[in-house]
Amino acid sequence: MIRKIDSRFGILPGWQLSIGIFLVALAAILTTHWFVDPSYYDWYYARLWNQDRSSIFYHTTDFGKASWMLWVSGIALLVLPFVNLSEARFLLRIRLHEFALKIYFFFTAIALSGILVALLKYVIGRGRPRVTLPDHDVWFSVPFAGGANFSSMPSGHSATIGAFCMVFYLLSPRLVPVLIPLAIWIGVSRMVVGAHFPSDVVAGLLLGTVFTWLHARNFARRKLLFKFSNDGKLVLRNQAAKYSKRKPESQSSNGKSSAFGKIISKVI
Repeated sequence: MIRKIDSRFGILPGWQLSIGIFLVALAAILTTHWFVDPSYYDWYYARLWNQDRSSIFYHTTDFGKASWMLWVSGIALLVLPFVNLSEARFLLRIRLHEFALKIYFFFTAIALSGILVALLKYVIGRGRPRVTLPDHDVWFSVPFAGGANFSSMPSGHSATIGAFCMVFYLLSPRLVPVLIPLAIWIGVSRMVVGAHFPSDVVAGLLLGTVFTWLHARNFARRKLLFKFSNDGKLVLRNQAAKYSKRKPESQSSNGKSSAFGKIISKVI
């Protein structure tokens, strides 16, 4: 069956909002580059030969790495189809389906934003702080150079944690008090370890969050996990809640769900 597209709204919001988001993001990146990057580089160069690698930032910065997120969510996507809930309650099967969609949304948001970051890194070719000389401008770029030394903008870890936080915000807005400090922490850690300039981090965070928001709008157009309200806002679909209000859960043939099904119901 072909899923009907919700054509009322596009992946991009209205052109005015789209241009506004682009200009605000560009202004944030340029302002950070002009006014913050030089001061950061002076600080970085002054401590270049005396870095405290025991700092907590060195031990936590790789939380923003995409690899572990893709491994965990990817394995979950491979395992879930083999979960047998044929004897479980109908509502439980709906919940498991929604849980699988959430993992799929998470996996694709991290993976696709990572691909976009890799392309931009290659095109921009900005040198990392360690290859930027003190007598040069803080913008040292060799487009299409490739290699780790010329892949500073945008920050991949920052983009990943931006996507990570936006996913969890869209799924549970109540987590904002945790997600914002987490995104800031990882972004700051990338500067403390000397991997990126502040403008790289800002660019990464903006890219990850905005891309994931647009990705969710794409899901909403296909009526997967999200939907559009009448005024075009993203709303999380909750088929399980909708079904439970409409009719009671149907029991299995023996009136009991499987033991594994009970465990899944507690998780999701």
